[in-house]
Amino acid sequence: MLVFVAVGAMACGLKITTNDGPTVKVTGPDQLMVGDIETYTATVTPVDKFAQNVTWDLSNSDLASITEEGELTGLKSGRITVRATYQDESYKVVGRYSVLIISNEEKYTDETPVSMEAFLESDQIIDTKDVIRIETTPADASHDFVFTSSNEEIATVDAYGIVTFLKVGEVEFTVKSAKDEEINAKVSVTVRTDSRNSDLELATIECIEKVSKSVIGVANYVKNERDVLEKKSLGSGFVYEVWGVLEDGTTTFDLNNENIKEYGYYAITNRHVVKDSDALKVYMFDIDDEIEAELIQYDDKVDIAVITFNFFEYLEPLRFANTDTLKSGQTVIAIGNPEGFEYSRSATSGIISYPIRYVSDDTDNDGVKDWDAAYVQHDAPINPGNSGGPLLNLYGQVVGVNTMKFASTDIDNMGFSIPSNEVLGLLPYLENGIVPTRARIGVTVIAIRDLLSVDYTQSDTYEYKIPEGVKTGIYVTDVSEGSVAFGKIEKDDIILEFNGVQLRNSLQLRAQLNSIVVGSNTEIEVKVLRNGEELTVILVW
Repeated sequence: MLVFVAVGAMACGLKITTNDGPTVKVTGPDQLMVGDIETYTATVTPVDKFAQNVTWDLSNSDLASITEEGELTGLKSGRITVRATYQDESYKVVGRYSVLIISNEEKYTDETPVSMEAFLESDQIIDTKDVIRIETTPADASHDFVFTSSNEEIATVDAYGIVTFLKVGEVEFTVKSAKDEEINAKVSVTVRTDSRNSDLELATIECIEKVSKSVIGVANYVKNERDVLEKKSLGSGFVYEVWGVLEDGTTTFDLNNENIKEYGYYAITNRHVVKDSDALKVYMFDIDDEIEAELIQYDDKVDIAVITFNFFEYLEPLRFANTDTLKSGQTVIAIGNPEGFEYSRSATSGIISYPIRYVSDDTDNDGVKDWDAAYVQHDAPINPGNSGGPLLNLYGQVVGVNTMKFASTDIDNMGFSIPSNEVLGLLPYLENGIVPTRARIGVTVIAIRDLLSVDYTQSDTYEYKIPEGVKTGIYVTDVSEGSVAFGKIEKDDIILEFNGVQLRNSLQLRAQLNSIVVGSNTEIEVKVLRNGEELTVILVW
């Protein structure tokens, strides 16, 4: 039997239970605004065997309050766990549900900055990506910026400050305040090739030595029936951003500041590693101990979460590879904590089996596949505890975030990682506690190859118009009024290519849409065949 499983939520303190006892499931909104009230429900199953009486409590009563009827009121921003406890003479069972309390207060004001600084590593490598960080005076001034590159052949920059390095050379980035273009900052970068050792064994050793200190363990803690934190599961993660924390508690991206007393970090892990936690800790190999961490946000579709923590020691942030350039056969290395922190920094190696593999997922565990995503397929062995850890090329750049593998007695080493390019696109949202809204195109389609596999000319309900010689693409049978595609894509069009991807089935289209965030003003080039003529249209989200 073939099973597609997450590899990282390694359970701690394994318990064996029977199917005779009750279970409690809590339902309700997963987000709540400060000041709003929502009612949560708890179902004790089997419903015909157990009473439906539960008591409600919260992991943090400072952030919200809850009544005996399950009415939750948001008080302060943050993440809490809503708990419903069923208890009788024989059983005590707790149902848990994670809720994000969102403040109505904005992180930044609409005030024009007085001044600003831009920070980016001055030494960069081709085929990688990085993010420009901005500090404004005052600190809470508007963070509405316009980014430009002095030479887009060497490096490009998007609306969020995510930079892609393309060629060797010198390039300067300018960041202007959208409120006043006279308020701006510049940062210069040298882009070079990496001097990788030509010997595979030595290159592998150099890579592991270079990055392993930045790979962390991530422990998920929940409160037991005695309200005591217990380690529920563990996984891996890695540092990708660092800033200095000064003596007065303020922060800076100027890491040469002599007043830095400790460092703050953003780290990436998997959603399934941190979800439903009452507390998080990260394991630091060099001190053989766990330190407090905080969940910023996780995505509800892609298995990615951003956490933050402070540490007295400097850890080098890992850089991201440009996954558009991946090739089958490239050597890759996976580093993580398989089977527990006692095996921390374990490294395995393999190759890219296939650069982009499209797979359907069940993101809400209801038995229905509701999400189509792109993954990097590789054969570097990964095991429980590896989830959230990096998949790296020989330059030590992050190719992807390990998340799951095929599990079967007949299959070995079919691992899957979330591509770095997709992860980078999520960071501007997750770092600010936002779950992005995914794009819809508004068309109904059928794959051309599916139509050609049957006698589509005999259809009683639809007259398909497929030109002779057309073997691939997806056929548009309907366009929704008011959608992004309305007025640009027409009924009976054949979509040949979307965002540079030649389409063979609708799953590829959905996977491309899933990487687009509504409101990001993302422009996508779409090639269609209309009445025998190939056209290009631009869709904007």
